[in-house]
This record gives sequence, C-alpha cells and structure tokens, in this order.
Amino acid sequence: KITEAERSASLKKMNILCASLEAERDLSHSIVHIDMDAFYAAVEMEDNPKLKGKPIAVGSSSMLSTSNYEARKYGVRAAMPGFIGKKLCPQLIIVPCNFKRYREVSNKVRAIIEAYDPDYSPASLDEMYFDLTEYIKREYKKQMHLNVCLKQESAVMDASYEVCQSCSMNVPREERDLLAYNIVKEIREKICAVTNLTASAGIAPNVMLAKVCSDQNKPNGQYQILSTLEAVNSFVCSMPVKKVSGIGPVTGQILNAIGIHTCWDMWEKRDVIPILFKESSADFYMRVALGIGSTVVKSDHVRKSIGTEQTFREISQPEELRTKCQELCQEVVEDLKLRNMVGKVVVLKYKTTSFDSHTRNHSLPYHTADEEVISNTARKLLDAEIAAVAPKPLCLRLMGM
Repeated sequence: KITEAERSASLKKMNILCASLEAERDLSHSIVHIDMDAFYAAVEMEDNPKLKGKPIAVGSSSMLSTSNYEARKYGVRAAMPGFIGKKLCPQLIIVPCNFKRYREVSNKVRAIIEAYDPDYSPASLDEMYFDLTEYIKREYKKQMHLNVCLKQESAVMDASYEVCQSCSMNVPREERDLLAYNIVKEIREKICAVTNLTASAGIAPNVMLAKVCSDQNKPNGQYQILSTLEAVNSFVCSMPVKKVSGIGPVTGQILNAIGIHTCWDMWEKRDVIPILFKESSADFYMRVALGIGSTVVKSDHVRKSIGTEQTFREISQPEELRTKCQELCQEVVEDLKLRNMVGKVVVLKYKTTSFDSHTRNHSLPYHTADEEVISNTARKLLDAEIAAVAPKPLCLRLMGM
C-alpha cells in the first residue's frame, strides 16, 4: 500500500520534473505526419480495379499485412491469420504481397514530400514525418515580397525575395498555422494526383502529437492542433493513452487498471507514477501528459543499415513466424536494390509478448542483396530461436529485419 507520505514526496518530485519539462516546450514548429490509407491494399486495388468495392486483404492464409476499409468492417485486421480473416468475411479476397510495387509507389510519395522538407523522415513505406517550418518561412517571405516590397515605388521589380532585406521571415503564429494547414492539403492533393491514392495527415507542434492527429480524420482527411499551449492542453486532456505511440496494449491495460485512461488522468495521478514505474517511464509519461514531444525530424543521410520492423498481435505458430520473416526480408531486399546497396550482416530483432527484446545476427562471408541468401540466413536465425524455447512456443508481438 502506498502511504500518504510516499505520495506527497513523489508529487513534489514530479512537479519539479514537470517544471523542467515545461521549460523544454517548443511551439514554433509545424510537424506533419503523413499516413497513406490502407496503403498495400490501396495499391493492389489501383493496379487491379476489379478489386475496388470488395473486401480484400494483402498477405497469405497464415498472416495478413493489411486490409482495405471494406474488409475492416468485418473485423479483418493486419497481423491476423488469413484463415481467420476468411471466417470473419467469407468473401474476403487475399492478395499476395508485392513489396517491389509498394516501394515504387512509396518513392513517388516521398519525392513529393522531399520538395517541402529534404530532411523528411520515412517511418515505413506508408508513413513519413516532416517539418514544414522552414518551408513556411520561405513562403511567407515570398508573399511579403510580392505583396509589399515590390509594390513600393523604390523597389527593384526583379529583386529576389531570397536576398530582399525588407521582408521578414518571422511568421506570425496564426499565419504559420494557416499556411501549414493549406500546404498539407496541397501535398495530399499532389499525392492523390500522382498515385491516385489517398493520404491522411496530422499537423502539430511536435512529432508525438502529429502521429496521433493523423488518425483523427481517417481516411483521406487531416487534423491540426494549433501552435498554442491552450490548443495542446485541450487536445491532450481527452487523448486516450492507448493512442500514444510507445504505449502498447499491455502497458495500456496496466495504466487503465490504476485508473489512467486519458492523458489528463495521467497528470492527475502523477504522484503514483514514479512509485509504480521506473524513472525513464515516469519521464515519458509526464511528457505525454503535458503534450511535449520531439520537434526534430531528420533523415539518416549516411545509411549504415537497411531495416524494417512490424508490430502485430501475438504470433506463435512457426509457419506464421516464418511467413512474417520472409515478408520483412523481401521488403529489406527491395530497399537495398533501390538504394543500390549491399549488406553483410543479417540481423533478426524480435520482441516477445512479455516485452523481452532480443537481437540475433549472422555475418555472411560476402556482401549481398540476394533475397534467397538473406531470407535463408534470417530463417536459420529464427528457427534457432524457436528451437531454443521448445517445446514452448515462441510468442512474438514484434519482428524486425
């Protein structure tokens, strides 16, 4: 039982932490998270119009990677065995994965985003983060130059806004928020024009909130949190903790069990959090409660590795695990080929249902981008892990390659 003295001491400690976190708050950025709608399924329907309007899923009978919105009405979801999907929706059409094609379409989307932020950060084939702040400053200065500077009698008509000393890049907060919203709408329209696919977007002062926002008006919509403390607090106050990236189903259940369902609950119960959780978790939870997140969006210009990972519902059947491993290898190989790169060390990463993380690797005698070599090596690593816990099953919720 937690005593009143413990709670009082803990509350003082958390208030000091929250004051220091508040000093870090940065509302000067316009961070965007783009999330393509049912991406794999949408690509398949675009390539085969006969599939449109029908419930489809992408994957195999052992594991589904995604499903379209028609299939989701029946409860068909990603990381679900295909045969269960068929039971939920007998008319479900399962299409095999085609990562090469998904990568091609993803690159078209990335090319559009790169024009607005060269340092954009792809989270996966269908998700990208980027920072519009500098682009907005340039656009604002350009508008000021055209509407004010060039209309003055002393102005040189062909003067470039980039070198003009009269117009400012200091964008008023209201103007920055409005420009961000309209630019994101423009980006989504360009994505649709180029790919004939829809995208949803979240716009917020930081990465964490942008991610949550992109799910607010799905599909084919966008949602914005204005760059004010009041707007952030209003949104965060009712935000379910399970919506936050980094809080999974198990952690969500633990928080719910102690009465924390929303971020406001997390703030109200900040006195017990450091008693029940380790220090790093307490720091993370307080950042969530305050709506404070990173404003840094940077791509990895010097690539030392190529990888991908997926979180899913529990998988324990060996064949389902091998199918997932194969899919991840295919995606990595496509990425290697598109970047004209080769690798020498195959790394298998996985997380069990009890949240234990493990990494296994094998060094090849030569560099390669050959799918068969990489897949066979990865499968041997996986099979060794399955054998290590036998006769118990290897129950995973995340796998990476």
